[in-house]
Amino acid sequence: MHSNQTDRTTDRPRPANDSRKMRDRANWWAAELERQRRDVGAAWDELIGAEPEKLVAMANERAIDQGLTPSLNDQRNVINMLRHDYSHYDTWVTRSKSDRLYGEVLDAIARDFPWLADQCAKDKATHYDRLPPYAKARRGAHEDAQDRQRIARDVVKRLSIGDKVMVSWRGPREAEIIEIRRTRVRAAFTLPDGSRYVIDRSADQVSRADDDA
Repeated sequence: MHSNQTDRTTDRPRPANDSRKMRDRANWWAAELERQRRDVGAAWDELIGAEPEKLVAMANERAIDQGLTPSLNDQRNVINMLRHDYSHYDTWVTRSKSDRLYGEVLDAIARDFPWLADQCAKDKATHYDRLPPYAKARRGAHEDAQDRQRIARDVVKRLSIGDKVMVSWRGPREAEIIEIRRTRVRAAFTLPDGSRYVIDRSADQVSRADDDA
């Protein structure tokens, strides 16, 4: 039997040209990062095994050249030099939303320059306290998002196609799950005009209809 119902969805296809441009930009960026990684990695390798006094002198000279006042802590000066000038940290940090990148770089410094290991451990332990307010806010938002994803993954485990769930769309509505992904679901419900509306929601934003009964 032919149905007069029509499907509506919140999904919008991305124009093909935009998709190609995004792929080309991503490919270029990946190639550029790989080139930078090789260049930076080669410079890093040349410093492994260097006398601590040499690295301290380099770090102090770097600070002066940049118009900075060197820290009284020589080891922290060297760690900062290695992190900013001899690793991929500055390339990636603007995209980083957590302390993982900072920790990875300091772990690499501690591994390749063992005389800095204790200071690396101290810097990692106090890094959050030294972050500016905007960075703390970004980190907090990232951790909140991770918590929501963990909740969503747990919810997905208890859902099945065809389940009736409560969703919010101009108020609470009962909908039927038509697709389940890792942390998201697509659910459909019928509008007053008879058309079928499909929405995409994080799984933590839906609840089983029988749970709300």
